Amino acid sequence: MLASRSFHTGFLFRTLIALSLCVFVSSCRSIERLFTVSPLSGVDAGSDRVNLWPVYYQNGSQLAILWPIFDTDPDGFALRPLVTVDGSEWEVLPPLAWGDTETGNWFVLPAYSVDESYGLFPVYGRGWIDHVGPVWWDSNSEGELTGGGLFPLVTLSEDFNNIGPAWWATGGAEGQASYGLFPLFMVSDLAYVGPVFWNNNPDGTLRTLVAIPLTAYTARPDGSGWWLSPLGGSGWDADGGMTFLSVLGPVLYYEPTEAQSSLSVLWPLYSSSWEEQGGTQALRFLPLFSYRSEEGGDETLLDYLSLVGYKAHDASSSSFHFGTPLVFNYHSGESGSRWNALLGSLHYEREEDRSEFNLLWYLYRQRTEGTETYRDLFPFISWDTGEKHAGFSFLWRLFNWERNGDKVGGHILFIPWGDT
Repeated sequence: MLASRSFHTGFLFRTLIALSLCVFVSSCRSIERLFTVSPLSGVDAGSDRVNLWPVYYQNGSQLAILWPIFDTDPDGFALRPLVTVDGSEWEVLPPLAWGDTETGNWFVLPAYSVDESYGLFPVYGRGWIDHVGPVWWDSNSEGELTGGGLFPLVTLSEDFNNIGPAWWATGGAEGQASYGLFPLFMVSDLAYVGPVFWNNNPDGTLRTLVAIPLTAYTARPDGSGWWLSPLGGSGWDADGGMTFLSVLGPVLYYEPTEAQSSLSVLWPLYSSSWEEQGGTQALRFLPLFSYRSEEGGDETLLDYLSLVGYKAHDASSSSFHFGTPLVFNYHSGESGSRWNALLGSLHYEREEDRSEFNLLWYLYRQRTEGTETYRDLFPFISWDTGEKHAGFSFLWRLFNWERNGDKVGGHILFIPWGDT
């Protein structure tokens, strides 16, 4: 509040902004003309256009000679950097002097006259706020004095006053008086004394109290609220029922709700959640085990770090791991099941009439599809059995035998024999 009201009464700052805008506008006018009277403007070429730009350029009533030094058109002319005239605006040695004959605004630095304000910046000013050096005063539309001061030491006005770091105000948002000694204390809708802050509800009851870092408390108009401290905290709803309970932060946290309640003790060592009617949804006790039902959500990193973990994905699909999934994990579903062990060095999966087993990744691989079984011992031996096909090979065709239906053949030392 102190900073915002000081800004409101900071006449030097406002005057400086006004002058800066004027300089910016005047400079933009010169730059705008610079590209308007040139082939860069995008204006359609007339039948009499002469383009020897930048030495000479003429397009209808537009003329530029030795661009960007001189140009002229029906709106005015520019002889840079001396003078620019564009409509009602003119510049002399921009941005030192600028004027607008329609609005009557002008400045010849440091003198200015802008929107019924005039002065010699920063020595003297009349308009929004009158000043002589750092002494300023302001009046209302009837000419009555409404404020004054010595910037930035003293401010005396109808709604805000200050003498150095001490301030007081009588016209708050709801007519509430406020005062303070910055930064030691403030009495207002939000009050503080050092690290203690508080404010009240509209009926005058305490709404919020914060004593950094000891405690924090809030009570809402509907009757709900909470409090927190390094020792713990609690919350309550509009009917007075508990919404959460905390003891020494992670030592114990309990949160009861209509949909789901949860409890954690020495988090993350123990945590659980449940429904009053649906039973346990999630349970974890590190480092031993974790459990999640379908309603308990997805597994987390802490679940994976449990020695034993179980997750029910839906009514017909579930997964299980032992010693983290890197040691052993198992998944079953409607279409089949699979398991992995020892970083995937052992792997088995089954799906309808298809199954596969891998030992030491692909060192030994066995795959069955229907009545056909294929075995590979990388990189030397393959052995296949089945009703339609059977065979054996060592080092590919160094020696191999195979049967496809009624045909039998193979290779010995890469020499074919039989019906291959």
